[in-house]
Amino acid sequence: MARHSRVTTCFGTIKQKPMWKDGIKDLWVVTSIYLSLHYSNLLATTYSIYLLQAKGKSAKKSTIKFVLHYSNLLATTYSIYLLQAKGKSAKKSTIKFVIDCTAPVDDKVLDIASFEKYLNERIKVEGKTSNLAQCNVVISRDRTKITVASPTDLGFSKRQLKYLSKRYLKKQQLRDYLRVIASSKNSYELKYYQITAGDEGEDEE
Repeated sequence: MARHSRVTTCFGTIKQKPMWKDGIKDLWVVTSIYLSLHYSNLLATTYSIYLLQAKGKSAKKSTIKFVLHYSNLLATTYSIYLLQAKGKSAKKSTIKFVIDCTAPVDDKVLDIASFEKYLNERIKVEGKTSNLAQCNVVISRDRTKITVASPTDLGFSKRQLKYLSKRYLKKQQLRDYLRVIASSKNSYELKYYQITAGDEGEDEE
């Protein structure tokens, strides 16, 4: 089965990722809400009939209304829980990687706009370059940092950013002055070598 569908527009043919997975998730939530409402009403109605049969005319309408009201309240609460759970899962679906270029940018050694363009052209997603938009990978920058946001389930490689950062520094003839180090789990930083006698330092992971 093809992983992408093709859509023809006035700008040419573009690829789109299939939406059936998201559709199944939405259908599951809607179905769960419907069933919770349906069966809560069924339960309340059954209990109301039991009251009428057991007590006859002595069964108070207020008791039946009470059962119906709180069964609907329970179903509504569960429905809200499902919708909130779906919202939280959506928020957690993106992972961000940051490349901190503060030191060379402040010293006007590195052009961060040029670096961002280089990454846009070289980053591979699913084995292909120029595939960022189709896979919902977004590259952005501020004055000193570049951020790459990727869907968590895409499995974007952090090491690829380190490799491309080194290649860019080499292309700009900065490789002998700057190194790429991991400053946190999802962040890299461009730092100057600390050169001491007999020790030029090495790249850190």
